[in-house]
Amino acid sequence: MLDLLPDGSTIGWEHADPPEGQFTPTQVLNYFQQNIYRLPVHPATLCIRRELALALGGWMALPGGEDTGLLLAVSVIADGYFIGKPGLLYRKHPDQITGHAAWTEPSEWMPRMRLIEARALALQKLWEQR
Repeated sequence: MLDLLPDGSTIGWEHADPPEGQFTPTQVLNYFQQNIYRLPVHPATLCIRRELALALGGWMALPGGEDTGLLLAVSVIADGYFIGKPGLLYRKHPDQITGHAAWTEPSEWMPRMRLIEARALALQKLWEQR
């Protein structure tokens, strides 16, 4: 993913992308837990089978981070693959919610991330018990 800025230029993500290749179950969740609820990949780049998205309940009903919830849910029960070439231009503009300080206000952001984590952990536990 590349950020598409208002002037038409693009920049890469502030963190280094993982190497191209397979993600095994729990790898994304472990990264999320060890990096203050950050992800190794942008959740908007997620591509999964429709049946799997439906089985997992789709995107979480949250005011933000709903794509993070689905990415973590699928990541604990299925292998994934990271493609190293950019496949998305993420349009940045002054009005987007993720550009405002309130987006990461701990009193709202932390409970949301903990809920996303709890869903993934519950799915992981159920998947391991099958």
